[in-house]
Amino acid sequence: MPKTEAPKLQVDQRLLERQRAVRRQLFLQILKRVLLCFSVAFVVWALLFSPMFKVKEIQLLGLEDAQKSVFIDFQTLNHVFGDAKSDSAVSLVLFDTDNFARQLQQIHGVKKAQVAKEWPHKLIVMIDPKTPIAKANGNLIDENGDILGAWQESLGAFPEFEVSEDAKTDVLALLKMIVKHPAFSQGLTKISATGRDSIAVQRADGLIVVFGNTNDLTLKLESLQIALTQDLQGKRIIDLSAPRDPVAKQ
Repeated sequence: MPKTEAPKLQVDQRLLERQRAVRRQLFLQILKRVLLCFSVAFVVWALLFSPMFKVKEIQLLGLEDAQKSVFIDFQTLNHVFGDAKSDSAVSLVLFDTDNFARQLQQIHGVKKAQVAKEWPHKLIVMIDPKTPIAKANGNLIDENGDILGAWQESLGAFPEFEVSEDAKTDVLALLKMIVKHPAFSQGLTKISATGRDSIAVQRADGLIVVFGNTNDLTLKLESLQIALTQDLQGKRIIDLSAPRDPVAKQ
């Protein structure tokens, strides 16, 4: 009986193909990782160092009314804006809007500043200017007692602020609340106080309102509003020292 030859097992060829497949898979994995690294590096470069995201434009809002922005130091404002747009400025991604807002709020005449980013290279700045509420020694002051600048007739009328230093904080707190009631505050011509317990205001029509101190201010203003709706019978002084029992007198 003839002998049959055993089939050859092509082990070497299969091992070679498997090694090639492994090397191919390894090469593809390395290639993917290299491409990923390059992609990440490019994105980081584009966001942090590319000129595309440098601050190139700053839009200013809130100072359109020249009357309200008359005390803004625009020279310093433009200088701060210029620094933000300079060649050395960081990318918009890393731009510190909080720090920029703090710089703006240190400018004379600025009450509050808010800064927002608008991609790819724009800042939007909203500035709330300080507004005068009274005139002291020929200068206009804001609600914190800070001097804004010299009074000019073109700025309109402001009440005279004749207040002792120890009563200044209390009177300013009173003024902040009075301005919320324009029907009464618009006609003010004078605020006076020789001490913390002797605060009084005077209107253009000659009416004098004595607040005494700043205790119970909300109640005092409510009592004042009620008193102004009543017939004062020619009396020109309203004493609110006791707000629950105001007195009208000559």
